[in-house]
Amino acid sequence: MVVEVVEKDFYFQSDWHRTVEEKQKDTEIFMGYVDGERELNVTIPINKWNKGYSDEKVQLQELNSRLLNVRINSLNLDFLVAAPASESEQVGPQPFIDVSPSGNLGISASDYSTINTWDTSNFSTLRSLEGHALDVEVARFFPSGLVVLSGGMDMTVRIWDVRDGGNARTMIGHKRRVTGLEFIDKGAEVLSIGADGSLNKWNCAVGKSVGQIVYEDSELTSLSWHEKDKVLLIASNKGRIRLVSAEFEELVSFDQDQGVSSAASDGTFIYAGLFNGSILTIDSRSKEVLSIYRTNRGRVHKIQIYGEGLLISFANGSVILYKREPQTLKPVCLFTGADLQPVYDFAVNEHLLYTAGKDHFVRKYRLPAL
Repeated sequence: MVVEVVEKDFYFQSDWHRTVEEKQKDTEIFMGYVDGERELNVTIPINKWNKGYSDEKVQLQELNSRLLNVRINSLNLDFLVAAPASESEQVGPQPFIDVSPSGNLGISASDYSTINTWDTSNFSTLRSLEGHALDVEVARFFPSGLVVLSGGMDMTVRIWDVRDGGNARTMIGHKRRVTGLEFIDKGAEVLSIGADGSLNKWNCAVGKSVGQIVYEDSELTSLSWHEKDKVLLIASNKGRIRLVSAEFEELVSFDQDQGVSSAASDGTFIYAGLFNGSILTIDSRSKEVLSIYRTNRGRVHKIQIYGEGLLISFANGSVILYKREPQTLKPVCLFTGADLQPVYDFAVNEHLLYTAGKDHFVRKYRLPAL
């Protein structure tokens, strides 16, 4: 039997930390939540803020200048609210972001056809990677941290040397935009998916395709390689989720009626984020959907396993760390900053979270312990 859980909806002012820091007269902090069929708003005058606030509805405690503990009494709900430790406005929407394994370098969009490399300590630009003819859709650091893999609207997959900005390889084979990238082992071979429904394997040394399979009538939306089990997890806009071997043999397949925008697996369970904002938990052994966690946050843009939790970004600007519990998810921390603008991508390095979205900003947060 599938367990269905509807999230207890809550939201928080995106720039609350500035209101607390500036303490300007007559300003307020705003939050809200849904209790049954009632939407309740709470406004907190800044002159009543003293390292927190408490009334019969909510309790807020300031743990530090960027982190609050929040309790909503009627929902019996406790969670953290985290503001960015730092942020930087870029020249346009930010469809992708990644951080090198060392944690020193970041990449995001410079303009629609250029990749910006930057210092993670201060977001200062180090070099631009120029060569794509159209928008860059996705980019990732190789495991070495010195080379970048990218894919774009121009249907190419490219390899870059971040030290000199050189475009070392351009790999051609997709018939529509590239939507996802992944590495096998240390990156001697790489994988790409596209809106043409194709999955491609590339040999980086020669820049040639060494394997392709096309799934007709669907756009592939999510790709991840699981080194331990040597399997690929692939999802599509038509709702199909596949586990595929390195030789492209289909091992497991699931179908459901909503498009899947992102998926992740811990080897036993698959977590699928849907276009309608729901998150499915699927047992990959029994091929059964165990639970559906429904939210009102809009499309899931990215879902990633983080320890015993899940990090998920949504179309309404929410980025939430959930704890994985039997048959449900428990909100642990809401990361604020994006004011109702989609957060398209994020990257984790150690205990730091970097986000990128439609509002042109890249942001850095400290991740709390689960």
